[in-house]
Amino acid sequence: MTHKEKGHYRQKHGPDRKPNPELAEALKNRGSPISSPAASSPPHLPGGLDVFNTCSWPRTELVTLPKDFPAAGDRVIDDRGRPVPSQRLGTGELVFLAREIPPLAGKRYWVTGGAPQVEGKALAGGAVLENETLRVRVDEKTGGIVDLRSNETDGNLVDTASGHALNDYLYLPGDDPAGLRRNGPVTLRVKEKGPLVASLVVESGAPGCRRLEREVRLTAG
Repeated sequence: MTHKEKGHYRQKHGPDRKPNPELAEALKNRGSPISSPAASSPPHLPGGLDVFNTCSWPRTELVTLPKDFPAAGDRVIDDRGRPVPSQRLGTGELVFLAREIPPLAGKRYWVTGGAPQVEGKALAGGAVLENETLRVRVDEKTGGIVDLRSNETDGNLVDTASGHALNDYLYLPGDDPAGLRRNGPVTLRVKEKGPLVASLVVESGAPGCRRLEREVRLTAG
């Protein structure tokens, strides 16, 4: 997805840039009845930002605004004045959940003063991340994901029989697989506690780089 601040959208043009038909279609459909911000926008709020879906199917996605984005607070409302889930991250970035953006269309949102809408059940603790659907466990020795479970299926979705995990770090300095090397001992810490976004940071030394940092993130829903 892409976003723009009202009145400050710029698109690069030049002889080497091909037209983007998907974005053009989304811009054209932004004023359609299903997603018209102008017809129902809160009259007392200036500006706003538009979130576009350039795909041909509806999408629900996490939108990330940079920490220097001009905002009066951490509360986000949609084009009908309804608050949507949002969270200020430790990096200073503001994230919010844009739900059901119609295909090849867009919706308008406003960042207002006040506390964020608290919604969602993304949690982080120890070596585990959880939300309403998934549970993720990180190996405290390697930092790889060794357990991934869904409440819609039975069993572990990670095949650990081979001794490998998801998000493993493997370094091969040559072309002999026997020389495959792993990262060193890891430290885990909770970076984001939720409820919209929860994450764990895995830090370690590793061959082939000065320092290895992996962030495993889970979004509510």
